[in-house]
Amino acid sequence: MAYKIFKAKYFPKTSFIKAWTGDNSSYTWRSLWGAKSLLKEGLRWLIGNGANVRAWEDQWILVKGFVARPSTDMEFNPDLRVWDLINHETGEWNERIVQSIFSKEVAAAVTNMPLSSRNQPDLFQWWPCKDGLFTVESAYWMGRLGVPDTQLGATAHPDEEWWKHLWKMEIPPKLQHFSWRASNNLMAVGSMLKRRHIKDADTCPISEQVLETINHVIFDCSLVKTTWETSDFAQIQNLNLDYSFLDLSKWVLEKIRAENVGLFLSLAWACWTMRNKVVLGNELPNPKILTDSFTRLVREYKAYSKKVFHASVQMSTRSFEKWVPPPPGWIKVNSDAAIIKEVRIGLGWVACDHEGRILEAGVKRLKTQMSAEIAEAAAARWAIQIASERTWDRVII
Repeated sequence: MAYKIFKAKYFPKTSFIKAWTGDNSSYTWRSLWGAKSLLKEGLRWLIGNGANVRAWEDQWILVKGFVARPSTDMEFNPDLRVWDLINHETGEWNERIVQSIFSKEVAAAVTNMPLSSRNQPDLFQWWPCKDGLFTVESAYWMGRLGVPDTQLGATAHPDEEWWKHLWKMEIPPKLQHFSWRASNNLMAVGSMLKRRHIKDADTCPISEQVLETINHVIFDCSLVKTTWETSDFAQIQNLNLDYSFLDLSKWVLEKIRAENVGLFLSLAWACWTMRNKVVLGNELPNPKILTDSFTRLVREYKAYSKKVFHASVQMSTRSFEKWVPPPPGWIKVNSDAAIIKEVRIGLGWVACDHEGRILEAGVKRLKTQMSAEIAEAAAARWAIQIASERTWDRVII
C-alpha cells in the first residue's frame, strides 16, 4: 500500500531508481530517496536480451567479483545498448564488436558472461549476494565499508603481482584480509564514513583538523609515528602519503626482500588496531608491546604453516560419493567443470542408462575465465542442450 501511494505521488511514470525528490515532499519520501544511492551501488543488470541496458552508463559487467562500468577516452555512441553487442541468431556475444570498442580486459569480462539461450528480458540483481537477492545485512555492510571504485578504465591494468604475492604469503588469514581491505580502500575511516553520510566529521579524532584517510591512520597519525620511526621502514614516512595503501605496499615489495613484506603488513595492522583501541575502546595501549605482539604472531604463524602445510607427504583425497543409477527406461546425464590454470575452463558430461552403461559422453575446453559456480552451471547447461538435441524424453540431469 505504501509503495502504491509513493509511486502514484512521486514516480507515476518511471521507476524508483529514476525518481526525483519532488517539491514539498514528505520526510519519509526524502529518507527513502536518500538511500537510493546505496541501492544503486548494489544493483547490477543481469543480461537477458540486452535491450534495456545502456552499454556505457549502466552497471552490468562483473570483474573479479565486483561490478564495473566501462569507460573510454574515445568518442562513442552514448545510446549503445548491450543488445547491439549480442549475435541474436546464435545467442552469443558478437566478439568482433565487443573487442573493437572495449579494452582487452573489459572485452574479456564481457565475453566471459554467459547469455541465456532464450529471449529473456534484462533483470536487476543485488550483486553483493550470490543469489542476487537484496538483504538488509549486505546493504548495511556495503554502507559501512563502501565498495571499490566501479569505474573500469579503458587502459586499467590489475595489480596482479601484488595480489598474487599477498595471497601466497605465509601470514595469518586475518592479516591477509586486513591488507586486502586496506588496498581496496574499504577501511571505515573518517573520510569514507563522511562520504557515505554515516558521520558528519571526516577529521582524525586523535590528530585534530587532519583529514582521516587510511594512510593517515596507519602511517602519519601522531599515535603511530614512533612505531614507524623506530622500525626498519622509517623511510616510508618520507614518501608521498597521498598515494594509496596499495601503491605504498607495492613500493615496499619492490624495495625490500619479499619475506619482510609480512613484517611491514603486521606493523600496519598493529597501527590500525592501536587506533581502534583508542578511538573505539577508550584504551591507551603501549605501542611497543602491541607491535611486538603482532610481529611475533606473524613469525609464529609462519613457523606453524611450514610444519602443517608443507608436509613432505601429502595424502590424496578421494570422493566416496556413490553414483545412483536412474530408473529403468531413463537416462542420467552427469556434468562437471574444471578450471585449468585460470585461463581455460574444461567442461564435460556423460550419459548412462539404468545399468550404468555409458551411452554418450563429451568434453571441451574454453579459453575463458569463470568462477567455479559459473563453470559448473555452464557444464550443466551444455548437458541439457545435448539432451534436448538427442530428443531424450526421460532424462535426469
